[in-house]
Amino acid sequence: MGDNFSNQSHKVKSPFKAYDGDGQYIFVSYKHKDADIVYPLIKQFHDRGFNIWYDEGLPYGENFDIVIPKKIQGATLFVNFITHECMACANDSEDYMIKESDIAQHLKVPILAIYPQPNVELEGYYLTNFLKKQSVYKPEYDSDEEKFIDLCVDIFKNKGLNPNPMKEFENSSMVKESEYSDKQGTIKKFSGEAPKKDKFLPNFSFVTSKIKTIAGVISLILGVMVLFITPSYIEFYLIIPFLIFAFVLIIPKDSFQNAKIIGVLLIIFAAFVIYSAVNGILNTYDVLTNLYLAGQFTTLPTASDISACSTGYGIVLAYAIINIILGGLFFIPTSGDSY
Repeated sequence: MGDNFSNQSHKVKSPFKAYDGDGQYIFVSYKHKDADIVYPLIKQFHDRGFNIWYDEGLPYGENFDIVIPKKIQGATLFVNFITHECMACANDSEDYMIKESDIAQHLKVPILAIYPQPNVELEGYYLTNFLKKQSVYKPEYDSDEEKFIDLCVDIFKNKGLNPNPMKEFENSSMVKESEYSDKQGTIKKFSGEAPKKDKFLPNFSFVTSKIKTIAGVISLILGVMVLFITPSYIEFYLIIPFLIFAFVLIIPKDSFQNAKIIGVLLIIFAAFVIYSAVNGILNTYDVLTNLYLAGQFTTLPTASDISACSTGYGIVLAYAIINIILGGLFFIPTSGDSY
């Protein structure tokens, strides 16, 4: 959260009141000197409907060692803004950001590291503890900050956070009139269609960039095995494209691993292969007969040939079904947690 915890006055005005309720919220840890970088970002998270707790919410005179562990323990997600200022204190065990991170790890609160600046080289504590943490790199999205915010929002949701519909309503273009409450508690009035609550979203927080890379490697290995164990007359073009998709999934870049269009193409191709494999299984004798007529067999197909052909198409079918699942991974937003 800060460089020291004396409730020092910020050079940058706090963008909103820190959350102080019993619902879900994000605990934000950052350097006070980075407020001009951090505040605009957490303001956008707040405007998207997420409850945020940051050091603005620490009452004057409260004991850090009592309040902060409770706030971190109650958080659904711990977000750490890692900057050049953090590296200046990377070897200081008394630094408050390091203390907060240690508390979050001890309490097993999910951690997301956000790098808002370019060229931040991890040192000391951060090199040891954050190298493999799930991370988002804002400089990669400087040309499209909205895309960066969207990625963060998707990750928040996958971590189990649900945005507050009323906050989204207050900040949406659907509101035609509004009287926002002031600090004395003026009643809010809204006109317009109220937003529907988000439908239940499965929690895919366990899916990280590293898991996607591992899945791609496994698919690549399986694909090579399928090429070697299936009969040579089974069309190789049913398998080779899967190897290409697997290689793309291995690359630890958001632009590849989060590319939904690649996922769509993979699922469509897998569906085609499933159709072809099922057709091959159901019409194995006809397939082999055609191969005999084409001169690839010197004799009519035997029972052994039919069994081998059917098994080969069955293996291709299983591999295609696996690739349907891999296609779904492209739709789960992640960011390189170890790169």
